[in-house]
Amino acid sequence: MTENKKDKIYLAGSFYSFRDRIINALPEHDFADPRKHRQFAIAPLVIDDMKEAEESPIFLACFPKGKTRGTMTYGEIGASKILGNYVMIADENEQKDPLLEQIADVNFNSIDAAIDFLRSNNKILKSEYEKTPKKESLDKIETIFLASNSRNFPEIFELNKKGMNIVTPENITSLNEFKNADLNAVYFPSMGDWERKAIFFMGAAYALEMPTIMLDEKEFSYPPLNGIVRRVCRSKISMMDYMSTLIDRKTQKIEVEAGICYDFFKKYDHIDK
Repeated sequence: MTENKKDKIYLAGSFYSFRDRIINALPEHDFADPRKHRQFAIAPLVIDDMKEAEESPIFLACFPKGKTRGTMTYGEIGASKILGNYVMIADENEQKDPLLEQIADVNFNSIDAAIDFLRSNNKILKSEYEKTPKKESLDKIETIFLASNSRNFPEIFELNKKGMNIVTPENITSLNEFKNADLNAVYFPSMGDWERKAIFFMGAAYALEMPTIMLDEKEFSYPPLNGIVRRVCRSKISMMDYMSTLIDRKTQKIEVEAGICYDFFKKYDHIDK
């Protein structure tokens, strides 16, 4: 590499041994290694991971053969993609994820192939997807993006009666349309894995400073997901109540939204605030 030598590459994926192999094979490159991030608590870990995913011009996500694709990796991919970074996916699994194949600037069937590409490339790697600007304010709430499977949460469409526009991934023809949403909503049922496409949009929302409200019914939560959302609910009843109240107040500004939360602490958790 010559021109692209100083462009930092974020090495995303679960904590497997592939990172050392890549770093040792490409000494001329500058790498962002999440293993070096603060690990003592979730808040600094999420901040460090997401900051480097957002700011590294090149993003390389690696999924070793036979290993589960990293949960939070999808959030990092979403943040990197929505900000216009060059996204590379090296997925060694035979069963590919259509989402990854669709959004990546380049796909590889092996980590070695990604290494060979970076070693031989002498051009500046630039994504065809332009950076999406961050949300300018939280003044309004007119469109809610339901990032998770709508079949699991049909109740949300009741908000149409309040004049709310409910959009799902199936309703958009390009990622660029995601920016038109005012609030991102996600639902993870108690059983089954965390839906990766939903996490992708959670990461994208985080990068755009778009609030996400998450309903997670799982007994043992995945802490990093809590770090990229604004509020967490534990039932459909409380989540629908929260969104309905936001719509009635016609704003997501903190001076109003915080008051809603204080009321909900009393209503659902019996906490006097």
